[in-house]
Order: sequence, then C-alpha cells, then structure tokens
Amino acid sequence: MRVVFVTDKRSIAWRLALTGVLLAISLLCAGQLYIGPGAQLQVTGNASLTLKDMDLVNNGQFLAGNGTFYFSGAGNFSVRGTQPVQFYSIQINKDPGARVLLQRPIGISSQVLFSQGLVDLNGYDLDLGSTGQLVGESENSRLIGAAGGEVLFTTTLNAPANSNPGNLGALISSSRNLGSVLVKRGHKAQNLTGSSLLRYYHITPTNNSNLGATLRFSYFDGELNNLPENDLVLWRSVDGLSWLDQRRTGFNVAQNYVEKTGIDAFSIWTLAVASVSLPVVFTGFHVQCDDGRALLHWKTAQESNSSHFIIERNSGAGWMGLGQLVAAGNSSVEKSYAFADLNPVEKAQYRIAQYDLDGRVTYTSAVIFNCALAEVCQVGPNPFLQTFTLRIQSSRNDQAYIKVMDARGVVVVKRSVNLLRGVNQFDVDLHQAASGAYLLTIEWVNDRQLKTIRLVKQ
Repeated sequence: MRVVFVTDKRSIAWRLALTGVLLAISLLCAGQLYIGPGAQLQVTGNASLTLKDMDLVNNGQFLAGNGTFYFSGAGNFSVRGTQPVQFYSIQINKDPGARVLLQRPIGISSQVLFSQGLVDLNGYDLDLGSTGQLVGESENSRLIGAAGGEVLFTTTLNAPANSNPGNLGALISSSRNLGSVLVKRGHKAQNLTGSSLLRYYHITPTNNSNLGATLRFSYFDGELNNLPENDLVLWRSVDGLSWLDQRRTGFNVAQNYVEKTGIDAFSIWTLAVASVSLPVVFTGFHVQCDDGRALLHWKTAQESNSSHFIIERNSGAGWMGLGQLVAAGNSSVEKSYAFADLNPVEKAQYRIAQYDLDGRVTYTSAVIFNCALAEVCQVGPNPFLQTFTLRIQSSRNDQAYIKVMDARGVVVVKRSVNLLRGVNQFDVDLHQAASGAYLLTIEWVNDRQLKTIRLVKQ
C-alpha cells in the first residue's frame, strides 16, 4: 500500500489505521509531516509513504518498518526533529536540482535510491550501518555536502578485490585481511596547497599496515570544483590538516576515477592537482625537558628541495642559531629529527628554520621551554582568523584527543595526537569554518583528564 502526502493549505490532525500503516501524526499547512511528542508514525509490511514538497519532522517516535519513503516535488525540504530518524529505504525523485536537506543525522537500513534530485548532508551524517547502500547516484541525482557531514558504512574486508563498501565509490583491493573497516565519504573541499575536489574518503581498517592495497577513487564531474580533470592526483592525510601528494598510477576521465596502487595504509584521501614543488610540511614539534637539557623533536610529512634546518632560540635578546641539521632534500615519507640544547634557558623560545636549496626559509611556530610548568594547555590566538595554535605541556608521554565543535554541537575537527614529555605544539586549521563560537575539548588518554576551551573565529 502507498500513502501520498502533499502540501495542503489546511491543518489536519488524525489517527488512521490503514493496511500496513499506523499513523499518529499531523499534516500542517506549512508543508510538514509532523510527529509530535508522544505521537507515533509506524509503517508495517512494505507500505510506502510519499512526501511531496514536505518536511519530515520527528519529535515523537518514528518506526519505518520495511517501507519506503518517497521524496518528491519541486522545492527544497528537510528531515529534522529532536528524535532519531532511522529509515529502511528512501527514494529521491524530486525535480532537477531540488534537495532533501538534512537538519539532523539519519540512518538507512536498506538503500538510498536516487532517481532525480539531491540529498544535501548539510553538516550532518547519513549512517548506512553495515547493510545500507547508495543506489543509482548520477550527475543529476546524488549526495552533496559542501557544509560538511559524511555518509558512513561499516563492513569486513578480507583480501578484498575491487570491493565497493556501501556503493560509496571507493573501490578497495588488497591481498591482506583488513578486518572491520569504517568508510566515510564527505563532500567538503579540503585545503591543501590549493582546494580539492568536492569529495573525500576516510578509510579506517582494523588492520592497517603493510596492506599493498589499491584504491580507485570515483567522483562526479559536478564535484570537480573547477579543477582540471586530467591533472588530478590522490592526496593523503592522517589528520585532515597536513596533506601529502601521492600522485597516481592510473586514471580515466571518461569513467571518472583516479587510482593508486601500492598503498601501505589507509587514512583520509581526496583528489587535487599535483603540486609542482612539494613544500616541507611539519607534522609535529616538541620540546622535552631531560635532565637539564632541552630535547627538540620535529617531524616532516614531505620535503621538496629542502637543504637544512637551523635550530633557533630566543631567550630575550632576539633569535640566535644553536645548530644545524641536514634535511632530506626530497622525501615523500615521514622524517624525524632531533636536537639537544645542553645549556637551555628557562622560559626561552625555540623554533626551527627550514632552508630550501634556493635559499628560501620558512619557520615553525615558537615553543616555550618551561620545565617548571605542570600539565598545561594553552590556545592562541583567541579570537583567531583562520588557524589557532594548541600548546600542551605534558609531564609524560601520552596520547590526547582533540575535538572542535560548533554551536550546534557538530564536530568540525577531530584528531588524535601523540604527546611527548615536555611542550607539544599543534596548529589547527579552521579556515573553512564559519565565523562564530566553537568549543575545543582535549582529552588525555592515560591521565583521563578533560580540558574545555571556548574559541571565537572572527
């Protein structure tokens, strides 16, 4: 049985018992299928409902059964409410360009069938669980989400061959058993040396080393974000902030994919143009107190035409060089460096100057050496324009989780960091986030501490 709701100029409240359908809802003149507190919408059997130019608002109990919800019409309408929304199956059959807008997270047990129209994640997640899938996506009918949000799928991949979890468009092959794998797909542009495609994948296997894997990254022309299609290569990040050009081993512009073989481990992946000259990317800078010495540690994710590093200290009379280390020159793998200041000055600042072969120099942010401090967490500047720096002084080696949420509680940054004993410093980039108030939380794993800081982006 199929029940059709359309926008009505009247306000009607009812409770109907139909074959396969039990309703305790209101159809409002504003174009809403509204489930109020204490009310219930229950679909049994294979009954279906069509919402034509209507919002679905669930403030009560939503029981979708095995039915299909059809979204149709010419306008942009939303799924929202205070209570969970778990569909069995939905079909998008709206007019060209019309959207179903998420204003809360939703779940799908069976499928999202795309016929015409768009689903805008709008900063919220669409969870396919381990049984749902996307069906029939095309240039004119697909998921979008420039404001954030992800579609999620969980599965087990053992020696996969061109496996496409949840039909999300990330084809994975490996001779190894990856175990349980969480695949997330988002459509927010990532900031590399320029902008990325309007799609990325975050792939997290239980077993994630020595994979020898192949990833075929699929996309639509509508996601190109003005990038030249023939120049697209894969970029990889472990934290969503620092990105490494991985090049490509294959691509096909007619079939809309870029492929990379020989992948040792999965993380976050997107497409962008190949960099002409890969800059030196610092992934960590730490200063550690050790028996009267200041031990400096830093890592680079990639280096191009790098000549050397000069370690500099400022104890109040300006910056002075303490020593020099040879850089890698050109590297696409993580490199670690260390230097010891045998005669440190309490509360002095340290930074690393990196020199290119052509004489250009770039600096890390400065870190303060202070062995007298206990566990300290500082943020600056605050308010900030695009990027703020988080400094954590740890009394021992530890791990911390960093999370930044907007005023709605939507997570805009989430990453884990390894802390060394001493001062640890990390830059957090929110240049793509809107101006406003944010909440930063830092949780130390071993010490089970939680620190919360209010941030303001100008």
